[in-house]
Amino acid sequence: MVLFLFVIMLLNLNIKEEARNALPFQRIPAVVMGIVLLVAICMILKSKLLQGKHGEYTTAYVNSVGNTKLIGNLLFTDYLLPFEITSILLFVAAIGAIMLAKRKL
Repeated sequence: MVLFLFVIMLLNLNIKEEARNALPFQRIPAVVMGIVLLVAICMILKSKLLQGKHGEYTTAYVNSVGNTKLIGNLLFTDYLLPFEITSILLFVAAIGAIMLAKRKL
């Protein structure tokens, strides 16, 4: 998220008022879709994540090792491939945003 904000700030784009209100009829469907997505996310969180799973990492273990160290170890051992794929996707998206913005200028 910070990467995209940094890229947008570096581009220094000037957005005109015409571009902001180009499609005013899309505001109501966008609000409805936002509410639907928010309700869906809340239902998923309530049904799946807040049940209190019992895993290999107990509270005592996390407190003894440290939360940040545990997340770092997991990212660079068990989840190395998804971590690298995510970083490549973010890099490609930033390059694409730069190319699209420069083309409009």
